[in-house]
Amino acid sequence: MSILLYEEKFASGSSLDHNQVGLGASNALTIRVTSTGLQVTSVFALFKLFSEFYDLEHQIAPSDILEIRDGGTVWGQRRLIVRFRRTSGRISEIELRPCDYDRLKQALETLRSTPEVI
Repeated sequence: MSILLYEEKFASGSSLDHNQVGLGASNALTIRVTSTGLQVTSVFALFKLFSEFYDLEHQIAPSDILEIRDGGTVWGQRRLIVRFRRTSGRISEIELRPCDYDRLKQALETLRSTPEVI
């Protein structure tokens, strides 16, 4: 059973690995942090096709989250950059623009520091 640490629907974000850096989702992502990891998915079924193309669908285990850092502000929204290891071993980054930056950052830091306790 996983414990929900943070959830937000209609968040924004983009992949920093995609060849069209800067293209992403505006108010179309769900961000969930549970005791089993970080999940970023599309809110809308139709958008799912685009989110896979733009590398916005992710299931990231706590041990694969390598770094969480501030990405500055874009259009008045604070950006949180998550650096992670994919199942293939490749290192990637995703930019998340949540409504509640501080709560998301705290949830991710809690997950990274004590995944076995949660």
